[in-house]
Amino acid sequence: MAKIVGDYKILCTLGQGIQGKVKKARKKDGTVVALKLVKKSTLTASSVVKLRREIEAMDTCKHPYVTKLNNVNWNFLYPKKDGSKLACVMMELEFAEGGELFNFLMYTGCFPEDIARTYFKQLLQGLQHCHSKGISHRDLKAENLLLDKNFDLKIADFGLSAIHDSPTWLETQCGTKGYMAPEILARTHYKGPLADIWSMGVVLFIMMTGFPPFQVAKKGDWWFDRIEKSQHEYFWKAHLRNAKVSELARDLMNKIFVAEPTKRISLAEIAEHPWLKGKSLSASAIRADLFRRKGKVEEARRAEKRQKQLEKQRQKGTTFDPDRAVFRSVKRSVADAAAAALPKALPVPAEGVSHFTSFHVREDAPEILSRIEQSLSKLSAKKQVLAGYKVKASVDTPLCDISVAIQIYADGDNHVVEVRRRRGGTLKFQQLYTSICDDLADIIAIV
Repeated sequence: MAKIVGDYKILCTLGQGIQGKVKKARKKDGTVVALKLVKKSTLTASSVVKLRREIEAMDTCKHPYVTKLNNVNWNFLYPKKDGSKLACVMMELEFAEGGELFNFLMYTGCFPEDIARTYFKQLLQGLQHCHSKGISHRDLKAENLLLDKNFDLKIADFGLSAIHDSPTWLETQCGTKGYMAPEILARTHYKGPLADIWSMGVVLFIMMTGFPPFQVAKKGDWWFDRIEKSQHEYFWKAHLRNAKVSELARDLMNKIFVAEPTKRISLAEIAEHPWLKGKSLSASAIRADLFRRKGKVEEARRAEKRQKQLEKQRQKGTTFDPDRAVFRSVKRSVADAAAAALPKALPVPAEGVSHFTSFHVREDAPEILSRIEQSLSKLSAKKQVLAGYKVKASVDTPLCDISVAIQIYADGDNHVVEVRRRRGGTLKFQQLYTSICDDLADIIAIV
C-alpha cells in the first residue's frame, strides 16, 4: 500500500545514499515529483553549508536544461515502518521520467553523431546559463545528466557546485575522477568554469564512443600523456580502433582536452565551432529514438534485478536454477584456468618456468611500445620507459601486486615482445601477460 506523507503519495525509492534517499511521489494535483530526503542526523556543520549551497545553486539556475527545484522543507518528518518520524530536509525536485543519460549509454551503446550533437548543445546551453549566474557544477558526468518525459536533457545534482559572483580560484578537489580536469587532479588552484568545460568534453567523448577518453587525466595515463604532449594523432589512432568519430568532432575535443586550462576553448567558442553547426535531431525524432532505447534499458535493468535476486537466493541455498552450470568430479586449479584463458596462438608459461614468456608482433617497435603503454595505463601501472624499447612496470593494488620488465626486439619481418616477471606470483604474472596479449591481439603474429 502506498504511503501518504503530507501532500505526497510515495510511489517508490529512486535512489539511496549515505545521507538519505530519493523517492518518487505524486502530489495531490497529480504531478509526479522526486523527493530528495536528507536525514538531519547525518548533517554536520560543513554538510549543512554544502546543502545550502546546493539549494542556492539550483534556485539560481532556473533553465529548461537544468533540473528544477520546486520546494524545500527544512523540517520534514518522514514516517518510518516502526511508526516513528525521521527528521529530514526535503527537496522537491522536477521528476526526470526519462532516467539517467548514463543508463542509455551503458545498456544501448554510444549515440549516433546527430543525437550526441543534440544533447551536447542542450548541455552547452544549460551550462552557459549556470556559468552566467556564477555557478560552477564541478561534477558533470553522464550519471548527473537526466532526461525528462520528452527526453530533453536536465543537468542535475549540484551538491558539489561552487558559487562565485566573479571568476575566482577554487581549491577543493571534488568530482568524479574519470571526468575531473587535470588541474583539479593536480591539486592546484583552478577556475570552476574551465574545469566544467573539460568534464563536458569527457561526456561528449563517451556519448560518441561508449567509453571514456582516459583512465584519469594525470601524468602516467597513456592517453592523457598524449594529450598533454599535443600528440593528438596518437591519441585518436588508439581510440579509433574501437570507435568512429568524425574529423570535426575530433577537432572540437582536441580544443577541449587541453591540459593548460587557460588555453582551453571557451563555451562561447564551442558554440561557434563548425561541428555544432551540423545536423541536430528534432524533438519528435529524439523522442522516437530514445523511447525505443528506453525499452532496452528497462528490459536490461529488469534482467539485472532478476539476476541479483537469483544470486541472493543461491547464497541462501533456497532455490535451484536449471540454467546454472554444474560441475561434477572436475578438478581444475586456478593456475590452469588462467593459463587456458591465454590466446591459443601464444606460448603459455609453463609451471616452473613462468618467470618470462614472449610473442611475435606484426608492427614496428614504436607502435608496439605505444600499444604496450596503453595496455599498462588501463591497469594503472607505474611504468618507466627506457632506451632500446624497454619498459619496467609494476601494478600495486589489493588485487594485483606484480612487477615486470618488457623488451621489444626485431626478429626477421616481425618483432618479439618478451615479458619477464621481476616480482609477484606466477598467477598474477599470467594475468598481466593475458591482459597485454588481449590488448595487442589485433597485431600479434602467429608463428
